[in-house]
Amino acid sequence: IMKIYRDWKIGGDNNFIRRYWSTIKQTIEFAWSDKNPDLWDPDETGVLTGRQHHTLDMELFGANSWLTGHYLGALAAAAELADFMKDTTFAEKCRRIFRKGYATVNKELFNGEYFTQSIHLKNKEIIDKFDATDYWSDEHKELKYQISGGCGIDAALAQTYADIYGLTNVFDRKKYRKSLQSVYKYNFKKSMREFINLWRVYSLNDEAGTIICTWPKGNKPIIPLTYNSETMPGFEWMFAAALASQGYVKKSLRVAKAIRDRFDGRKRNPYNEFECGSNYSRSMASYAMLPALSGFRYDRNAGMLGFAPVIPGIFQSFWALGDIWGLYFQDDSKAEITLLHGTFTLKKLLLPRKFDSLILPVTLNAGDTLEIPFAKHPGNC
Repeated sequence: IMKIYRDWKIGGDNNFIRRYWSTIKQTIEFAWSDKNPDLWDPDETGVLTGRQHHTLDMELFGANSWLTGHYLGALAAAAELADFMKDTTFAEKCRRIFRKGYATVNKELFNGEYFTQSIHLKNKEIIDKFDATDYWSDEHKELKYQISGGCGIDAALAQTYADIYGLTNVFDRKKYRKSLQSVYKYNFKKSMREFINLWRVYSLNDEAGTIICTWPKGNKPIIPLTYNSETMPGFEWMFAAALASQGYVKKSLRVAKAIRDRFDGRKRNPYNEFECGSNYSRSMASYAMLPALSGFRYDRNAGMLGFAPVIPGIFQSFWALGDIWGLYFQDDSKAEITLLHGTFTLKKLLLPRKFDSLILPVTLNAGDTLEIPFAKHPGNC
């Protein structure tokens, strides 16, 4: 649902939303449907509590920020899509469920340092309703493959997506920023020399990387989350983008450098940041660094472009919206938007500083450069 919202903002295809609105609506409704065998959110609380399959090839049970964050992002996106479709009843329902979930997640799933999972590992009844016997350890009388109180690299991933797509806050902003700092503190390793990884090896010896999940408070489940001690590039790139988007540029670039140093052409193929297999698509998340560092904002339908670079001084970056793309340049005196391909009518421009009067709309064709002088007195615009 979040990706549909993103593609709508990028491509501006209103007919796509109209054509598939019924399917989009049913997709989000499945979260609380009585026909959902995994019982994600049957009581419309805004928090996923049932059986939740995820990309680490296992399932989480109970409330956790990682997957519920995506649910909240989907609710927020669905509400805006419903606004466009003038389905006010469904828009309000999505927002009502979102508000409840947002309050619960930010109150109950943040431990003061980072977002996590709330689950009683000794309670077998949690999985009995799903006949999920593989998730119970008879030897240890404990649920298996859970995060519990761990610090996960993707614990607040949904906010990174929401920021890139132009959605609302999924997490409390202060808690989100604190959570990112904690992941960097506990999960980023400058060297793997003293770190024990019992899973697949994507970094070793003196290489650096960001671990999938750690348990800094010493409450690690006996049989914890799968792949927890690995360093997978796709996860790391999204974490680096999250750090950059919040202004933690030095930390972001350290995480990025650690990845590229591992795939430097000497130790590993620089064009194949493998994870589960060669040329694994998740590593293409590296593209998230562009909108994160440039502060790129967009809405094709509204004719809106925006930039807010997190790197001071002279800055230049590539940007793209489907079949149009170009360059953004900024220094202390001006900004420049160059269109390299396509045609775009700019109706609204958002920049980090006040700029002199600009007559909009203006239509840009391939090869055109729009120069925007900054006002002498700095300020936000």
